[in-house]
Amino acid sequence: MNDKNSQQYIENKTQNKLTLVGWTIEVAVILAAYLLEVVKGARTLPYYMVVILTGIVPLVAAWTFYKKANDSKAIRYFAVTGFLVLYSYVLITGSTLLTFVYFIPVLQVFIGYQDIKLLRYYTITVILANVISCIVKVAFFKMSFADYAKDYEIIVLGTIMILLMACAACSTNKKLNDMKLGIIEAQQKKAQTMLDTISEVTRLLSLHVADINEQSQNISKQSANAQHAIEEMSRGTADVAETIELQLGMSNEISGSLEKLNEISADVNKRFSEMVKLADAGQKTVTTLSKSAEDVTVSKDNAAEATKALTESIKEAREILSLIHSITNQTNLLSLNASIEAARAGEAGRGFAVVAGEISSLSKDTAAATDKIANILDMLASQADKVDGAVNGLSEISNHQIALIGETDESFKAISDGIRETESKIGIQSSLLEEINTSNSKIVDSISGTSAVTQELSANSEATMNVTKESMLGTQNMGKSISEVHDEVSKLAALTSEK
Repeated sequence: MNDKNSQQYIENKTQNKLTLVGWTIEVAVILAAYLLEVVKGARTLPYYMVVILTGIVPLVAAWTFYKKANDSKAIRYFAVTGFLVLYSYVLITGSTLLTFVYFIPVLQVFIGYQDIKLLRYYTITVILANVISCIVKVAFFKMSFADYAKDYEIIVLGTIMILLMACAACSTNKKLNDMKLGIIEAQQKKAQTMLDTISEVTRLLSLHVADINEQSQNISKQSANAQHAIEEMSRGTADVAETIELQLGMSNEISGSLEKLNEISADVNKRFSEMVKLADAGQKTVTTLSKSAEDVTVSKDNAAEATKALTESIKEAREILSLIHSITNQTNLLSLNASIEAARAGEAGRGFAVVAGEISSLSKDTAAATDKIANILDMLASQADKVDGAVNGLSEISNHQIALIGETDESFKAISDGIRETESKIGIQSSLLEEINTSNSKIVDSISGTSAVTQELSANSEATMNVTKESMLGTQNMGKSISEVHDEVSKLAALTSEK
């Protein structure tokens, strides 16, 4: 349902309800008035029942129909017809001529439809009802036409005049409303065209603003990257400048070191000459040491043979001591047996027992002496083993010493040859140091020029970084403004789309 149909639906629904409410009020007033007449005795109850039926039945039917289709145009004609049924009955059967005015209240409601056909139908029916009422009252109720001629004339002419004026007013209002509606529709079309144009322009503007916003953000990112790169370059330039300054200082130090190295090389050359002499003297000393080592080897062999002879003698002494120890054990056993036999002999063997005791005491002393001799021999054997071990160790040391002396002799020969070769190379090194010193001077001059260029580059990088910061800030501000414009354009697009 579009806006126009929706508006028409609301208007029809509202006007139908207003018509039914106005019709209900007038029916209620008429029923109340005739109820008073019944109470006064001017009207009978059957008559009042007919009034109720002619008033209530069409009204209830109209409300029922309204509940099902509250915007139907048929309701207005149904309401006009239903009211005219009650109006005609009351008008014809009324005891007073003023009943014709009942058509006036609901007329105001029916005018609200601005339906000329409906008003024509209502006007013609009301006029006919009044004319028929006059005829019926003269013909059937025996009312004198001559007596009520002026009243009938006023009733009919007044009704016609009121209804014609209502029709004219309704027609004029309808024309004015149609004219206003035409103007409104034209303005709406114009406004709609303008809204469509604004919507299209807003859509395009939104796209362009979004594109500009995206580009602004890209520019902002690129500016940030550029600023970062420039900052890095500035830091790198500063580092390069510091490095160059450091290199310059190091080159100066190298120059001083080269001078000292030249002096050292001369001193080393002098010392190498002295070392050659010392190497020759050392080689002679090693030769003498080699002869002494050979004498030590001979003495070591003699000590080894003496130690071997001592070991053999200790071995023989142990064998003799073992024999003595065995004899002592036998003597001790014989002394024990002699003591036993002397005890058996009693008094006769007492002297023999004294001899046996002496022999036993002598055997014990001999055993003790034998043990001491065995301990001494063990100590001599242990010392002999140690001497033998020392001699063997001395032999190994002597052999190792002889080998080292040989290696030392060879080393002294190599050192002497190396010193002579190094002495010749030191002369070459001195000439190379002179060339390095010359090249270092040229490097110092080049570094000085590079340092000046680097300082200028650092200053330019700092200026460029400041300009980039200002550009980035401007881009960010522009991006914020564009974002705000984009938001406003989006709101405007939303409003135009709602229209």
